[in-house]
Amino acid sequence: MDLSQRVDPRELALRMITPRRLPPRALPLPEGATRFSVAHEGGLVAGWRWGHGEPVLMVHG
Repeated sequence: MDLSQRVDPRELALRMITPRRLPPRALPLPEGATRFSVAHEGGLVAGWRWGHGEPVLMVHG
């Protein structure tokens, strides 16, 4: 049996394109950062707020 018969290509593709999740303690945040969430399409999108000044939207994906 070769590798292509043992590995589901869909599972492999999903693992390759999904960023790994880090536990919250592994994410260094600026002092005073506060978490917030916004409802979107039946779920919640998490965000962080800190500092003063003009808003900046940073997204991944």
